[in-house]
Amino acid sequence: MHLKPNHSKLFYSAALFNWAVALTFLIFYQPVFNLIGLTPVPKSPIYLHLFASLVAIFGIAYYWAGKDLNKNINLVKLGIIGKLTVFFLSLTYYLIGLVSWQLPALASVDLLYSILFINALRHNNSFQSINNI
Repeated sequence: MHLKPNHSKLFYSAALFNWAVALTFLIFYQPVFNLIGLTPVPKSPIYLHLFASLVAIFGIAYYWAGKDLNKNINLVKLGIIGKLTVFFLSLTYYLIGLVSWQLPALASVDLLYSILFINALRHNNSFQSINNI
């Protein structure tokens, strides 16, 4: 089953969002760290680059989901888990005082996408399979 056009656009926009985040962390990680209150900025950016690579790879998964949800349903489920993890970890780190409020504010986009992904699964008769997460 192919996605309704608006759902394809949802997953394509999620892919673009992830790729933009990945590029930002690859190129502008020092200003991003300053913005979200993470100090000191690591001397070696390997962990940031690994993070950015994983974010970009998830972007590929969302692109594939935009092409065909049924073939990529498990990638969407993994994306829901990943996006919820990003949001709740950022919120937790803010609540204990390790990052500024900007990080959970930015991560709220991930929370929104996870809700929209669940909604897309519901409207494409794929929601029953979400219970298998």
